[in-house]
Amino acid sequence: MKISEIIITNFKNYIGEHKIILDKKITILYGENGYGKSSFFDAVEWAITGTINRFEKDPGFSVQDLINDRVVNEESQDCSVIVKIDDMVIKRYIKSRSIYVKLSGYYYDKNGQRIVLNTTGKGNVEEILKEILFSNSNGSNLINNMMKHSFILSQDQVTDFIVRDDPNERYKSIADIMGLRRVVSYTENINQFLTQLNTQIRELNEDVKKQEAIVNLVDGKNEKVENIKRDLVRIIKDGDSLENDQIIGKIQSEIKKNDSLIYKLSSMNGDYTDLEKLKISSYEQLHNKVDNLKLMKPKYYKHTGYVNSTLEILKSKLSTKLEQENLLKNYNELLKQQTDVESEISVLEESLSTNEILGKDLTLEKIDDQIIKTQKEINIFNFSRLNRKDYFSAKDFLAKVYSIEQSNEKNIKSLSNKIERKQRWFDLLSSTLANIGSNNSLSNLIEDIKEVYNYVLKIEEDKKCPVCSSEVEGSLQSSILKNIKKYNNEISLQSNKVQRLSNIITNIRNEIQSLKNSLNKVKENAGKVAEDKRFYQRSLDSITNQENFVEKIITYSEEQLEDKLNTVRKDINKLIEIKKELIELSDLYKRKENILKQISEKTREKARDFEDNINVYRKKIEKRETYLKVIDSKLDILEKDLDVYKGFLKVIPEVGNNSGDFRGIIKQNGEEISKIQDNLNKLKDLEQRYYQFKNNQELFSKVENALIAIQKAENKKQKTTKLILDLEAHIDEINSTFGEEAMEFLNKPHSIIQRYYRYMNPMTSSKRLKFLSNSKDEELQIKIYDENHHSELSAKTTLSSGQLNVLAISIFLASNKSFDSNIDFIGIDDPIQNMDDVNRFSICDMLGNIDRQLIFSTHDLNFLKLFIKKNEHISDDIQVYNFTSPVLKKESISRIMFN
Repeated sequence: MKISEIIITNFKNYIGEHKIILDKKITILYGENGYGKSSFFDAVEWAITGTINRFEKDPGFSVQDLINDRVVNEESQDCSVIVKIDDMVIKRYIKSRSIYVKLSGYYYDKNGQRIVLNTTGKGNVEEILKEILFSNSNGSNLINNMMKHSFILSQDQVTDFIVRDDPNERYKSIADIMGLRRVVSYTENINQFLTQLNTQIRELNEDVKKQEAIVNLVDGKNEKVENIKRDLVRIIKDGDSLENDQIIGKIQSEIKKNDSLIYKLSSMNGDYTDLEKLKISSYEQLHNKVDNLKLMKPKYYKHTGYVNSTLEILKSKLSTKLEQENLLKNYNELLKQQTDVESEISVLEESLSTNEILGKDLTLEKIDDQIIKTQKEINIFNFSRLNRKDYFSAKDFLAKVYSIEQSNEKNIKSLSNKIERKQRWFDLLSSTLANIGSNNSLSNLIEDIKEVYNYVLKIEEDKKCPVCSSEVEGSLQSSILKNIKKYNNEISLQSNKVQRLSNIITNIRNEIQSLKNSLNKVKENAGKVAEDKRFYQRSLDSITNQENFVEKIITYSEEQLEDKLNTVRKDINKLIEIKKELIELSDLYKRKENILKQISEKTREKARDFEDNINVYRKKIEKRETYLKVIDSKLDILEKDLDVYKGFLKVIPEVGNNSGDFRGIIKQNGEEISKIQDNLNKLKDLEQRYYQFKNNQELFSKVENALIAIQKAENKKQKTTKLILDLEAHIDEINSTFGEEAMEFLNKPHSIIQRYYRYMNPMTSSKRLKFLSNSKDEELQIKIYDENHHSELSAKTTLSSGQLNVLAISIFLASNKSFDSNIDFIGIDDPIQNMDDVNRFSICDMLGNIDRQLIFSTHDLNFLKLFIKKNEHISDDIQVYNFTSPVLKKESISRIMFN
């Protein structure tokens, strides 16, 4: 089955609908790189298989990438590929970001029965296509299901094969070329699943360890609650009537009560200790201390009142003075303004003194003159940037237009002379042909003789003359035939002469017409040249007559003009900034002069006296306020001390024995705390024993659950281990099947691949390619084996990139030929990349002799010419599609045929 036509609409580079006829045995796609040749093969592969091999492993690839950028955002976007294979039509298209496929037409099955097709849906169509196109495939069902027919070889596949150094990567690249990518991906997926299963096994083992740790948590102790209850009664002398679940509550209640007593007694001892530190050892001393503090408090308050009254008088006098403060405020404000202005003047003068354009002698007039001059330079540079291309174009054209005009005049004169000579020949030969035409009467005579001859045949038996009825000797028939033959020879000679003369006249007429066409083209070109000359002269005059035209500057390069323009722009910006600063400096000098006029010497004297008087009052007020703060601080300390001692008075009477020494009370409380602490420790030990009892009860339940979980984990481990063994056996089976078959296919001494490679890349008869594979680890090594010396060399280091390219094409062609399918088609995207001249010469013969429909692309015009030259004998079966733009509209692709 051959592809007869493909219709590509808005697919990748292709804009609009492109109908490409494939009715020739060999179709060549010619165009520069990036002009849509590879996209053509993508379209064919996508329409037939639903995938594009070179994008399958690209995680960033999406359906939207197939739609042409110019229509991808349009609501009515139409992206489709239609492939016609014999009488079948496959249409695959994108609608609303989803892919659809339709199969129509008909085909003939193995029994010759005509089957009509009208199927949609990816699964249905691919199932039918598999039956129609690949039904002849040999091998197991597993191979048929996973092997992809290699009918297109892309640049990416060849490049991938050439650059791979790693044996594992080389294994994948050669599998891809042979159509085994899905097999490799399938085994990779199984290995990933095996990794996950082994991870599950490790996780299950970890889980079993955790559950076994729970089983080992029970410490062997299983104390009874009755023992805990008995010990509790011994401590608290109560609790015989408690239920088992009330024991822990009672224990915690007793612990809390004892903790409270210890805290209370310890706090009391702390208070007594603190009083001893304050040198108070009895209740009487404490009471006297409180009374003394109470007597000191009114004295502090009285002294504070006196200081406050004097402070109020000073503040009143200061307030009166401050009402006259406006004079001082205005004076200080003027001084501040003077300082600020002088500071700004200093900054500006410093800035202006460092400028590098006009030096220190700066005036506004000089700045304005320099700005005007710099602006003019900017205008000249801008004019040169805008017009330099037109200027050089006009200069270049006018420089060479004279030679073009001379050439056109010479061609016109030469063609006119040729036409005149040809016309003279034409007139002479036409006259000769007209003279020969008058001898046609000889033909008429021959026809009359033939009629007489036919009549003679009727009466030949009577042997009588048809005129006089007398008997005739001899044969009248032979005499007539002799005359007819004689005149026929004369007519034949004359006819041949007329035919040759007529052919010569026709050729001369065609040559005259061709020369006239050439003459018209030359004259038309001469007219265009004259028009262009007038245009460029006007353009040049328009530029050179401008005020901003400077011949030296317009000859600068684009980069030089840009650098000059940037420099001048920076200069003018600096000049503008300097001008602003000069104007601002002038304004500041005026402000300073105005401020100095407002500040008189008399005003300065009054302001100083007034300020000194106010400062005296402020110092007196500040001194008294500081004294008040000291008194307030002492009063605050007295209040705090009084509160502390009053607090002690509230606590001490509750203990009793107030008249005794504090040291005796501290000793008595310490003994009581020791007894309570002993009981508290016993109670806490009982609490811990009770919780241990409860914890063991809960652990027994957890252990039972843990044992169940361990059993489940062991069962799951057993099933997972069996699944791992089955999958590993399945991988070994796949590797054995594909690995052994592939190596046998590649290494046969006289296999298709060896023959192809020898033809395209001749080696000595003792050397051949040898493929070594470790299919289990998915590794491949390619060697060149010398049978005479029994030595091996690495093909990767021995063969050039061009030779490795040849090897990749050989493997592809051999795989394609060995794969028995109904697709009678091969596509190769740019087969000559990295090839030298010898390889290119060989591949022309090999591609021309392929017994299948062939479509290949090339960007090399020399190779295209070489292929067509070497295959001239089959030129009727060759066509070329010329791709002329990376944006493929209808007019960007043209068809060339040679029949």
